[in-house]
Amino acid sequence: MPNYGTPNTDYFARWFSEEDDFPVWALNFMRYHEVAQYTDGRETTISGQEADDVYAPHGPLAAVGARVVVVADVEHHLVGNGITWDRIAIAQYPARKAMAEMNMRDDFKDAHDHKEAGMAETIVMFSVPTADSPVPAEDLDTAGRRLLLQVNANPDAPDLADSVESTRLAEFTVDGVVLGDGRSWARVLWDIVDDDAVDALVTAHAGAPSTDGEYALIIRSAQDLLPESLRQHAAGTYPA
Repeated sequence: MPNYGTPNTDYFARWFSEEDDFPVWALNFMRYHEVAQYTDGRETTISGQEADDVYAPHGPLAAVGARVVVVADVEHHLVGNGITWDRIAIAQYPARKAMAEMNMRDDFKDAHDHKEAGMAETIVMFSVPTADSPVPAEDLDTAGRRLLLQVNANPDAPDLADSVESTRLAEFTVDGVVLGDGRSWARVLWDIVDDDAVDALVTAHAGAPSTDGEYALIIRSAQDLLPESLRQHAAGTYPA
């Protein structure tokens, strides 16, 4: 059992009981230990995030046809429950069961102690694009840009992007929570926002009360293949 979240065993069972499987975008919320904490007691001065960077399972992901499409630092917490998330990432899998396959691989298991050492808390949810989600233009590049990420338990929750100038990048429904704290989620919204919109949102939500059913974050991506992955999905060409 991981020490940074509770596996959703009921959801895992669905992967194998349902006949149909499909590509999923695994959205990861990550909060790190200030200093990595290895269970074998080894002394270290590396940060939790650095330990997670050592773990980064690109090889095991590729072996099951998956890939990392987003890695982003969190700049602002607009709405949430008091947890300070450090990083957001998305791994795209060709099917839900591909994650289970990856977890069984020896090369994944061999690196997992670094994730255990680095991660204080995480939420991982599988999401899928809605039928109305836009298909990003071929020339759209969001790497290095600021994005508004909203995750809602209520699919009819107010959309913060309506209050500022923004461009909707993607809209997802949540198929299920893989790892978390017992909460469930309904939708994920991604929007491109400029500096003026960020300033307006930060000002409007300064001192906002905590809420358990919503997250709204401003993130800046170091790696972003989300537009590409959405175009390929719309064209039916995944995996690339």
